[in-house]
Amino acid sequence: MKLIKLWWPVPVALTIALLIVWVMDSSLLFGIVPSFAFSGVESEVRGNWGTLGDAFGGLLNPLLTFLTIILLIQTIRVSQETLKQTEDALKVSQETLEATKEQLKVNLKELEYTREEIARSADAQAEISKTQAQQRREHTFFELYGLLKTAIDEAVTSGASSRSINYYLSIVVRQETFSDLAVTLNNQIRAQSYLASILRLTVACYEVSDNDERLDSLVTAVLVNHIKCWLCLYAHYGKGRDAELLTEIAKNGRLLGDGILAIQTYPDDKGYLRVAAQELMISHH
Repeated sequence: MKLIKLWWPVPVALTIALLIVWVMDSSLLFGIVPSFAFSGVESEVRGNWGTLGDAFGGLLNPLLTFLTIILLIQTIRVSQETLKQTEDALKVSQETLEATKEQLKVNLKELEYTREEIARSADAQAEISKTQAQQRREHTFFELYGLLKTAIDEAVTSGASSRSINYYLSIVVRQETFSDLAVTLNNQIRAQSYLASILRLTVACYEVSDNDERLDSLVTAVLVNHIKCWLCLYAHYGKGRDAELLTEIAKNGRLLGDGILAIQTYPDDKGYLRVAAQELMISHH
């Protein structure tokens, strides 16, 4: 329909041209042609045909020019219509692009909110995990701490008390050489299960406390002086992983609190305890 609307002048112009030609043809055929068709004079015949050609040329040239102008106008109209359609399409595309940009901005904001929410959730989850780990660590510590207290209480109440530990200390400090002292300490660990329990539970409590001063102070408070002295000797002269861990804990300032007291019953004549305290950076009163 649009094509018919745009190009309807063309068939109208052609129809008009055909009518003009038909009228001319009728008048010439019945007017001009008979006047010279049967004439015997050749010059007149040629003159009449020249007149006919001039008539056709005079009529057809303006007609063709008119048709050309009409076609040009129609071409311009079609171009204008196409240009308008293109402009409308560009306008729609621009509007669509603007809408897409707005949607992208909204999506970016939603993405930022989502990232922030994920970050907050991750922080909250990390805090929860940290709290749970702290709770598990403290639960484990207090279980070990309870076992340590029980081991010390049982050692005191069953006769394997600080006097018994004092007895083992007297044996240790009377050794002639450092190597004999180390062998004696390791033999005592193997022979007395409560000494081994106290040693390993003490090390375990310090490890689990993870440099928590509050928990370290609880371990230090439950250790009596004779046990502290024996641990100090074992840390410096003993062999094995427990001795290494005790040494590390002592040098970090965590072991035995304010230090150890001198053994009054069996004086440290050979200086074993004094040397051990110095090497472990523990005060020896």
